[in-house]
Amino acid sequence: GEEEKREREEEERRKKEEEENRSSEDHDNRILKFSERFGMAEKNKGEGNELFKDGNCKFAAERYVKALGHLAKLVHIESTMKEEDFAQAKALKLTCYNNLAQCFLKLEAWSKAADNCSAALELDGANAKALFRRAQALVEQKELEKAAEDCRRCLEVNAGDKAVEKLLEKCERGIKAAEAKQKKMYGKMFG
Repeated sequence: GEEEKREREEEERRKKEEEENRSSEDHDNRILKFSERFGMAEKNKGEGNELFKDGNCKFAAERYVKALGHLAKLVHIESTMKEEDFAQAKALKLTCYNNLAQCFLKLEAWSKAADNCSAALELDGANAKALFRRAQALVEQKELEKAAEDCRRCLEVNAGDKAVEKLLEKCERGIKAAEAKQKKMYGKMFG
């Protein structure tokens, strides 16, 4: 019914996103064994980490996208994959989405950062890093209600996280200020 339809649409959207995430010059359509394809993805992630440490966020992001491209190609060999292969691939995908989000935060590409966090949260709905980073991106996009919600969810997972508490306070102050401003405006209009 309705639930299945939504899941199908979600799956379609995710596949489309993975397609788009692949770089345009990616013509590697070889059907490789899991260990080879996964190894290539891990290598790209490692390169991304090194580039990120050196402050090269743009190039780091490209490596993470490449890693995700390799992981997306595992779809061709899913029938031969073992359960631990799926778990490893999922964990690496999650890391790449989180790392991409961090790159895009540094590059001030807020919506790309938020989108990659959302992709990570589709894999693990309680991922504290993804929730916090998405909240940071949402604050920059002036989406304070949504950001506050992500902060609260993050604190359910990671109680007492000072950085998250601080961001939540910032959101709540911003929401209050906006409400006060609106009240004042309506007061003038109907006063």
